[in-house]
Amino acid sequence: MSRRAVLATVFAASVSVAGVQAADDISAFPGIDQLPEGYRAVDGFVSGLGKPYALGDTRELPTPPIYWTHKDKIIGFEVIVPKDQIDRKVDLRDVQPIAGLPSIDHLELMHYAANPACTCDAWVIRVEFVSAYYLERMF
Repeated sequence: MSRRAVLATVFAASVSVAGVQAADDISAFPGIDQLPEGYRAVDGFVSGLGKPYALGDTRELPTPPIYWTHKDKIIGFEVIVPKDQIDRKVDLRDVQPIAGLPSIDHLELMHYAANPACTCDAWVIRVEFVSAYYLERMF
């Protein structure tokens, strides 16, 4: 699967919630009660991203979506994908988020090898439903 196809899969996985909402109004966003079974809060808080919820061991790649939350609302998600899986064109459609998520505000693609905890060459695909401006000020 090409990088373009990976991004297309991430975009296709996100659907708009019903109704119109202000750009950074998170009141209509799905709550943490809608996370799939087995998701648990991860210790800690990441400034500018919120409180993470993960399924299982986040060191095993590719990761199921890691959801970012603020005030018990889902404000974004990310998946971490090993570079060799992108290079080998592995189908990543099984790494899709839950249905009913808001429209995407912005997407970040980052090289994960910069993380000292990472021992592999991987990419983080992060999808945010609120603006970067809002993220900087909400925490």
